[in-house]
Amino acid sequence: MEPPTLEFFGATTFRLRAEGITIFHDTWLDKPALMKRHLELEDVQVVDYILISHAHFDHLPGADRLALKTGATVIANCEAINLLRRAGVPESQLLPVAGGERVPIFTRTIREQAAAGTCDVIHGPPGSPARPHPKLASFAIHVWPSLHCLMPGSDMKEIPPVFDTGKVYSGSATEFDCTVDITNNMTWGYYAFTKFSPRTRWMISCERWQTS
Repeated sequence: MEPPTLEFFGATTFRLRAEGITIFHDTWLDKPALMKRHLELEDVQVVDYILISHAHFDHLPGADRLALKTGATVIANCEAINLLRRAGVPESQLLPVAGGERVPIFTRTIREQAAAGTCDVIHGPPGSPARPHPKLASFAIHVWPSLHCLMPGSDMKEIPPVFDTGKVYSGSATEFDCTVDITNNMTWGYYAFTKFSPRTRWMISCERWQTS
């Protein structure tokens, strides 16, 4: 079996291949014209599982198309699951999580055997799809609750103008940092961007960033 590989396609979109299983973490491949596209969604042929961190525009888009095309199981929070359900993804491919779960991950062969009743399964309610027994899992995914990202500092004034991935950031932090701050910053910052920055200026900045 080939060694594991991890590919990065921008933002928080990754593709992991391990133990004969292909997993996408977020699916934002079809990016706007000003942003570089590393992989076309149409070129993706095999996906076993899709993990969606949350339902923002730069994480969820493409998950419905990939799930419908490949039959992948989507693991996501209820907001993302509801959107995918409305987009037509079958219930048998949706696995809602809230954080704290450990999800057994199976090869496509094992999942097909479970559907055919030719391997050990976990029986659920009448009408529910057959699930392989966890002893047949290749590995497990641990779902972290409410983790969006970690940023240096404890408020907006401490965020550096340029992030250096080679620098180790240190300083104050509290147990309340992270998701609540990110949500607040999205509401009053990113989503309100046009209120304090003219659109033409914003577009010029994007063009300069793309060509730099």
